[in-house]
Amino acid sequence: METQLGSDFASFKIGQVQVQYSGDPGLIRDYILTGIAGDQIQTLYELVIDGTLGGQRNQWEYTFTASGAFTKREKIIGRSTDNLEF
Repeated sequence: METQLGSDFASFKIGQVQVQYSGDPGLIRDYILTGIAGDQIQTLYELVIDGTLGGQRNQWEYTFTASGAFTKREKIIGRSTDNLEF
């Protein structure tokens, strides 16, 4: 993960980490209730990154497998509002 992020950004900060489970919903429910995971459940980690790329600072969402392999990167586009936010 660190290698991927270091090669993508001049500087970065991890803002949020979230665990994602994919597979059969019944098996995921059983895993959450019992803590026993089968090999049919895939665990992914989603990181929200504040990173500087090309002189511009943006937020990105990265997804990695449990072994740390990179799977996906998406730029986070903030919603624009007509109201002032404090």
